[in-house]
Amino acid sequence: ALVRESVESLRPLARGALTVAGSGDTIDADPARIRQIILNLVDNALKYARSRVDVELRGREIRVSDDGPGVPPEHREKIFEKFARLGDGPKPPGAGLGLSISRKLALLHGGTLACEGSTFILRLP
Repeated sequence: ALVRESVESLRPLARGALTVAGSGDTIDADPARIRQIILNLVDNALKYARSRVDVELRGREIRVSDDGPGVPPEHREKIFEKFARLGDGPKPPGAGLGLSISRKLALLHGGTLACEGSTFILRLP
């Protein structure tokens, strides 16, 4: 429910399809911080998506994907650094802190946050 509510709160920002599928496990975590991670991931996906953002729940895993350009393999760890921004072209709004904060929050919950191209994967214990 937390994931679905978080995604729905961002629906007005979507310029295309925004879907949530699957089901997640109930976990013992700080709901405000998990919501913060989800909002950061979905907001980023909405900024880079061409026409769609998909959020998939798989037990204790949340996958946020978009149909944008994705992150090249050589930058997939760098984007989690503070103020990290990729490319020389126009940049979406933001200070480059969301992914850094999200990864730290995931780690504080004993989880991980990784990037695989245009998919971000939050895994919680």
